[in-house]
Amino acid sequence: RLGTATGTLVGHTEPNVNVVVSDSAGKAAQLGRSGVDGAYRLTLPAGTYQAHAEHAARATGASVAATVSAGQETTADLVAGPSGALQVTVVDGDGRPLPARVLVDGPTSLVKYVGAEGSAAIGLPPGTYSLVISRGMEYDAYSEAAVVVGDNTVVPINVTLSRVVDTTGYISLDCHLHSEMSTDSRIPLEDRLLAVAAEGIEVPIATDHDVITNYSQVVQDLGLTDWVTPMTGEESSSIVFGHANGWPLERDDDRAGGGAVSWYRHTPREVWDGLRAGDPT
Repeated sequence: RLGTATGTLVGHTEPNVNVVVSDSAGKAAQLGRSGVDGAYRLTLPAGTYQAHAEHAARATGASVAATVSAGQETTADLVAGPSGALQVTVVDGDGRPLPARVLVDGPTSLVKYVGAEGSAAIGLPPGTYSLVISRGMEYDAYSEAAVVVGDNTVVPINVTLSRVVDTTGYISLDCHLHSEMSTDSRIPLEDRLLAVAAEGIEVPIATDHDVITNYSQVVQDLGLTDWVTPMTGEESSSIVFGHANGWPLERDDDRAGGGAVSWYRHTPREVWDGLRAGDPT
């Protein structure tokens, strides 16, 4: 609050972990992150606190008491909890690296994606986990009920997923996808395309709200061109007469929203025509 006397809490912990500070009532007071050198620095109102380090790949570290005085620095070095990892490798029946989804459930639960290289390291707190590794509806799935991850250990998980549904002559596509470019999504473009490839979607169509998004460069950067052929579009999102998806569209970096179709003061017919034309004005 304005006029509140503050001090500084500084210290070291493991690199790139969250530093969580709680007040005497146990309520969150401040959240920071250590740098690549493990150092952190937080400004807090004068008072008594508990601080600990945490990270999705680690057990929660022990709390350390710290009293912050106005205008002074207080040092509290923190130790993050132990960590282990899975080293997941996925191939198809011919031994070719395969994009896939990894569902992990245990002391922590998460979903990770194996990319074009067919491998991924997944950091986890020590404990016993169940795994499901899959690739959409065309492949079989691998599951394991009790994978033990120890402190400072890497557990290899080598999986072959065989194609069990013949889709010759068919294409798998998703014609309604959002990413960080859309007002209603925080999913990074890279994560969106990794997820698409891991689920066996061959033609992802970008339909961010009132933004024309082109996935092509991200697909190339991720090495997914053998698996994914993207298409560029948008979701025109009128608050008057509803939403409509259109594709293919061409992105124009010199225009707002990449050249998205304008619905403001336009009739539904004008919007539909703009989307169908593939050359919005």
